[in-house]
Amino acid sequence: MAQARTDLAWRLEAAANTMLDMLDKPFTVYAFGGRDNTFNSAELVSAPVDARRTIITSAAIVFDKLSKIVESTPEGTGEAETVLDRIEAGIDAEFTDVDDAEFGVKQ
Repeated sequence: MAQARTDLAWRLEAAANTMLDMLDKPFTVYAFGGRDNTFNSAELVSAPVDARRTIITSAAIVFDKLSKIVESTPEGTGEAETVLDRIEAGIDAEFTDVDDAEFGVKQ
C-alpha cells in the first residue's frame, strides 16, 4: 500500500506540474454558440484569469492531497516530501509576481 501511495504521489505531482506549465504558454480558448451554434476559438498569449485560477486551485488541491499521503505513509516519506517540495517550488516560481489578493488570499 505504501508503494501505491508513493506512485500516486509521483503521478499527482507530474499532473500538477503539467498544469502549472500551461499558465505561461499559448492557451486556446473556445466556445460554441450563436444562432447557428458555431464553434469559435482563439489562441491567447497565456492562460486567462479564470483558467489561471482553476489551475492554481487544482495544484493547491494536489499539494494538500500529497501532504495527506505524506502524513499517512511512514515508508517513502522522504520521496513524498521531495514531491511536495518540487510542487511548492513550482507554485512559488509561477506566482512570484501575482497578487494573492486577486485570488482571495489574505496575508
